[in-house]
Amino acid sequence: MTLELGGKSVPLARITESLRSSSTVRFDYSWDGSSLVMSGRVKLAWFRKEIDDYDRFIAKDNGSKLLQRLLEIGRLRKECKLVRSDDDGWYVSLSKAIPLESIDTEGGFDSDPGPFYGSIDYFDLGGQTDLPKAFVDKASSYRNLVKELAEIYIYRDGFGVGMNRDWLNLGGAWTTASGYYSLKPNNVIGFFAISVGDNPGLVEKSDREGFVDNAEWRGFFYLAKEVIQFANTCLNALGRGAVKFVKESKGVHPEKETEMANYGKLVERLEELLKSSRDVRRHFDENAEIRRNIPSFRERNVTKRKGSLMTRMT
Repeated sequence: MTLELGGKSVPLARITESLRSSSTVRFDYSWDGSSLVMSGRVKLAWFRKEIDDYDRFIAKDNGSKLLQRLLEIGRLRKECKLVRSDDDGWYVSLSKAIPLESIDTEGGFDSDPGPFYGSIDYFDLGGQTDLPKAFVDKASSYRNLVKELAEIYIYRDGFGVGMNRDWLNLGGAWTTASGYYSLKPNNVIGFFAISVGDNPGLVEKSDREGFVDNAEWRGFFYLAKEVIQFANTCLNALGRGAVKFVKESKGVHPEKETEMANYGKLVERLEELLKSSRDVRRHFDENAEIRRNIPSFRERNVTKRKGSLMTRMT
């Protein structure tokens, strides 16, 4: 299996093998017609990129205290099934299974697309990324390679199907305030594997650029979006939970944080009021200027009477 990269055919398996060791998040998933099974793993290093005082409050005990705090978050316990990972190099594991009977058939799941499986790796491209050995002295080459390969591919019997690069709209999720820690389109390399025998209802367009919009495609797209939603839900809960943990460790407790947020809102409100008062003042000033340039009713009457008097006198 190869990709065209810079005019050269690049073996995807070799790239994946050399890069996957440096990913900080990995999600695996499969659908067998009866259940969508999803699992995820996150490295402790994932928390380093966006959080100050990582070494001081998170890494010093290998994330033990952080994990205790994260396990207190209901969403992580119930929806993400958060546990300490038993796999070497990974910090926590996540999992979720959605049985067929729990899938919303009125929400876009029109038909079973047939079985599939896949995997997504997320790569941090910041300055503190742990690079693979082959890229230790070539950080910029590593980042460029990830960005060039960044996409979630669909393979049918090993052959790639052309898709819009961000066909799952990852960019739309992480640009919102609530989705800050979501998967980013320039940071993920992943795939969905299907086959002619198992997925006959997934019909490729004549130009092999995407799929015909039929019931099976809509069912497949619905399940693919469920995978992304699971990943983003868990990552955002982990990210926000870690930020809160660090703030509490530094002495900024929720009550104080709320007071600061309320103070910020008060300042914003005062600024709005000041702007409104300036607008009102400008409105009155403009009208006053207009009134000064328009003769008053009394002046108009005096002028009119003078004109009538002059007419009678002549």
